[in-house]
Amino acid sequence: MKVDMNLLPEEHRPKRWALPLTIGLIVVIMAAGYYGFGYYGKNAAASSEVEALQSQLDSINAEIEQEMNDTSVAEYEAQIAEAQAEIDSLKAMERDYETRNADRVYWKPVLQIIRELTPNDVILTSFEQNDKELIVEGELSEDAENAIIIVEFAKKLEERGIFSRPPAFEIGTEEREDEDSDDTVEVFVFTILLEVKPGG
Repeated sequence: MKVDMNLLPEEHRPKRWALPLTIGLIVVIMAAGYYGFGYYGKNAAASSEVEALQSQLDSINAEIEQEMNDTSVAEYEAQIAEAQAEIDSLKAMERDYETRNADRVYWKPVLQIIRELTPNDVILTSFEQNDKELIVEGELSEDAENAIIIVEFAKKLEERGIFSRPPAFEIGTEEREDEDSDDTVEVFVFTILLEVKPGG
């Protein structure tokens, strides 16, 4: 058996807690140094990485700036502006065309309808067109019995629905010389005013 004996006086004897405290303090200092060095190393690495990324960003920005100042980009922008101006011009022309066609009267179908509806005893002598109005003049043939045919003709025109208002008409008589004899004959003459809807 081993006995531990200290023969030093009490004041010179080492304190029992001093050695563990010293060892603990040394361990804490070493750990703090290790972690501090690791933090500093990571911070330095991150800082150098940030600097590298910043230099890459600066070089990319410089390239972009150079491309923006390049004459080819300016040429493309000029071509784009020119194309946009041409598109705007074409759109304006299209709007004008649509507006003009909305108010336009197509006379061929109107005249075909008038020809289809004209009775056999009616002779159309003239057409006069003024904007959307059409003045039709005519007379009744010698075989016609009375002027009711003209009224019925005007009603048929109105029923077709291509006119914006009912036809206005005027019926009168006119004296003419008979071709077969020297006698004068009274002939019914008429004028019909038609206002055609836009689009005919």
